[in-house]
Amino acid sequence: MADPNEFLEVYRSFHAQLREGDTLDIRLDTTTSHARYGLEYTGVVFEIVLRENNGEGRPVYWMDTDGSTSIGPILYTDP
Repeated sequence: MADPNEFLEVYRSFHAQLREGDTLDIRLDTTTSHARYGLEYTGVVFEIVLRENNGEGRPVYWMDTDGSTSIGPILYTDP
């Protein structure tokens, strides 16, 4: 099970790194997975998207309700 506090901590960390004019968006998406024995379950993917002042957006972190995470914890790789 995913820890919601982890998602909030990552969001706060990213927010502290934002450059002027950039913003963070949070997106939610539902997923359906097939578990063992033919059972299905619906989950949610929480995603943080960096929206730069030039209008471009890119995912910088996501967390699934099963606790899987990806990307992060640094927003910018250039100086």
